[in-house]
Parts: sequence; structure tokens; C-alpha cells
Amino acid sequence: MGTFSLHINAEGSESPEKVSRHNVKGVKMAFRPSPRVKKDLQTTTFKKLPTKK
Repeated sequence: MGTFSLHINAEGSESPEKVSRHNVKGVKMAFRPSPRVKKDLQTTTFKKLPTKK
């Protein structure tokens, strides 16, 4: 399917002893699709269905 990875934004610290969870300012998740998923997305087609009344 693909790969998920976490990207952390944190504030630097003067020493390892001063590092804590409070240094972390944000976390983002990224997804990198596999070649098969990329291909499937490129060849996907859409069809408009009639609306129900």
C-alpha cells in the first residue's frame, strides 16, 4: 500500500538531560504511496451518477 512516516518539529536543547516532551512543538504524519497505488490513482476514472429525487 505504501509507507507512513512521522515528522517531528521540536525546539533544540543545550544538553540531552534537558530534552523532554515539552520540546516537541508539532507532529505530522506523511504517506508515500507504493508504485502500484500511484499507478492506480493515475488511471482512476469517475462517473457521475444521476441524483435521487
